[in-house]
Amino acid sequence: MRARCSFWPCGLAQRVAVLFTILVLSGGQAYAESAADESTADESTAVGARADENARFPARKWSTKSALTIEKGRLELGAFSSAAYGLTERVELGAHPVGLFVFPALGAKVNWWSAHSRGLCPCRVSERAWWFSSRHRLFSPSPLLHLLAKEGSGGFLPDNTEIPFSLGMMNEAVLTRDLFGHLLSLRAGVTVTAGRSEDLPMVEFPFFYSTLASLYSPFVVHMGLAVEGTIYGPLDYEFVPRLVMFRPDEDIPWPGEHTPMAYSQETKIQLHLRLFERHRLSAGAALVIARYPIGVRSFLVPTLDYRAALF
Repeated sequence: MRARCSFWPCGLAQRVAVLFTILVLSGGQAYAESAADESTADESTAVGARADENARFPARKWSTKSALTIEKGRLELGAFSSAAYGLTERVELGAHPVGLFVFPALGAKVNWWSAHSRGLCPCRVSERAWWFSSRHRLFSPSPLLHLLAKEGSGGFLPDNTEIPFSLGMMNEAVLTRDLFGHLLSLRAGVTVTAGRSEDLPMVEFPFFYSTLASLYSPFVVHMGLAVEGTIYGPLDYEFVPRLVMFRPDEDIPWPGEHTPMAYSQETKIQLHLRLFERHRLSAGAALVIARYPIGVRSFLVPTLDYRAALF
């Protein structure tokens, strides 16, 4: 039986993750403040480089899964995707205004390093060929669990389920390489959740399964790729495969003598159509192949989104 955890994580790995997130976020803010204090000449150079990138690669302006951040002061709102705001040239914040009431989550992407490489190919995004960033997100799955705990249609948990207050955090490293005007990103991270309950049934539904996985395991490991670029004119593409792996706690019902490694393989392909510089329509599909206690199941769903840049 799993030992009950108080709101403060009871595991060493979870405590280290909590402290790491606090240090990185505070360090990112300090890094942003120090970057703002640079000389006027350096700032003008950075703005000029950003303008050159935007002119040569229009999709560069938009928030993506890569290590690149959006420009300072830019605000993007999505119909179904999270909003993004450029706090500085190196710090990007993210949240979903409507989703905050269902699945409260606040995210930050901090660009720590970029490297220049000249003379490779004139079709590259910019003179910079490498970027390294870290992504962090604090979230609470409790409101979502309350919505899922009901009878009838839309109920994935018994209506008498006791929902604990839990707080999770995701930390991810992103390394991006510019390959002939297309961005290839390697991503890897870990997610932990404090306030888990031993009496919480597992939600066996795609997308919810990987999102709530940290409620059923001490930690969740995820890794993946992100490839993006321009096909022609205002038409861009994005290919994002991701693998989520975790070992469920021993008290989670699972066929067989031993609890195996659970996983969720998620692949998303999208096409983006840029309209009038500040508007973008997206359409595509998402494929999920996951290992549940009932066996391996696959789901294919269409995706649609509209995104606008207000500033």
